[in-house]
Amino acid sequence: MKKSLYILLIINIISLIIAFFMLLANSLIYAIVFGLLGVLQLIPLIAIISNMDNIEKLQDDVSYLYYKLKRIDDANIKNQHGSAPPVANNPDTAIAPWKCVKCDMVNKANTNHCSNCKAPYSPFINPTDNPYAKKKISRWIKYK
Repeated sequence: MKKSLYILLIINIISLIIAFFMLLANSLIYAIVFGLLGVLQLIPLIAIISNMDNIEKLQDDVSYLYYKLKRIDDANIKNQHGSAPPVANNPDTAIAPWKCVKCDMVNKANTNHCSNCKAPYSPFINPTDNPYAKKKISRWIKYK
């Protein structure tokens, strides 16, 4: 993209110079007016090229910040659980507190059976979420 903008800039400058000298043979005033308008035409193109460098630098900064944020999130998860986050090799183990479907007992994270009725945990039957958290109500629901 940047190379094509440079090529476009060079073509505009060459055509501006050729047209300026062609008009200079006819009238000095027309050549000066055309030259000023041509320079004004080049200003946005130069601004776009200079901003392309800033955009590339911002993209590098954003990718670095995403990397740092992921490391911070991983460290927070490790501190909350006291160890590394559970590996997704065993999908039958809850990664957060879960509520048993049979007896409504709230069980600890990293368990695969209910501590009360011994019912197995399943990520499809028992969705892993925080049962202690208040349910968020959409602001679009109208109450009577």
